[in-house]
Amino acid sequence: MVLFFEKILYLDDALMWEEEIIFRHSGGVIWVSCSPSGDYLASLGEDNCITIYSFRDRGVGLFMKGLGPAFTCACWSLRGLLAVGTQKSDIFIFDIERRKREIKQLLHHSARINCMSWRSVLASGGEDKAIILWDIDQRKHILALRKHKKEVLSIDWSPDGKYLVSGGRDKKVFIWKISDKKPLVELPKHTDIVMAVAFSNDGKLIASCTRDGILKIWKFGTWSLHKTVKLESTPRAISWSPDGRKIAIACGDGKIAILDIASSGLESFNAHKGCATVVAWCQHRGILLSGGSDGIVKLWKKH
Repeated sequence: MVLFFEKILYLDDALMWEEEIIFRHSGGVIWVSCSPSGDYLASLGEDNCITIYSFRDRGVGLFMKGLGPAFTCACWSLRGLLAVGTQKSDIFIFDIERRKREIKQLLHHSARINCMSWRSVLASGGEDKAIILWDIDQRKHILALRKHKKEVLSIDWSPDGKYLVSGGRDKKVFIWKISDKKPLVELPKHTDIVMAVAFSNDGKLIASCTRDGILKIWKFGTWSLHKTVKLESTPRAISWSPDGRKIAIACGDGKIAILDIASSGLESFNAHKGCATVVAWCQHRGILLSGGSDGIVKLWKKH
């Protein structure tokens, strides 16, 4: 793995972006995100490496390389702990500030962990079709949610931590009310595998996207379909902007698409060779992060 920085001014579709290459994995990028405090950027790669970039001192380094099973997904807690899921159904918890592994293992899934989300409770979704909720302090699972007929590919907590949205290979999207321990509603009209789901930052809207390039936006509570957009390529990941006015989409053709919610305008720019695999807005810094099958993690600013 090579670690380096490089700045490029990139012009595409009459838009000027400033691109900063943060580092490169020797395999594709699986996950990238800013910490809730905005102090760190973390990335997970197919090379089984976790890398950390500090915005405070602009330093980048290898935090962890390989624990045996291959890393598959990750997420931050609100207090800055990092949870990492694996191919072998393990979950590891890391304290980035103290540079140590906080909890060695959490075990309850029976297969690969595909996705995680963390508010007051850590949730994980897996190849075993289950969504598991975890009590990290007690180091045990507290609830298993089972409704999907095939593997769970994406989950996301509502901002208040009371609801969870999930999407899967069974072409289903469920909204879970955790206090009821069962789905509150199924969002209909998905005709292909659900690749990603996400709540807006104010919790009023939910986005879902499918392998056939359809992105849908739903109104929370009424569950009515607010907007449908056809994308030019298969979406791999989505992320709401901090102000809730835009959605960034990582696309299979290597582009990042930006959807303006109000106008339905769709902009795109070339971001990665091969496939753009992940995308994430940094909530405190107004920047966009992306990663691709080319192994490169990039930071984008509108110039």
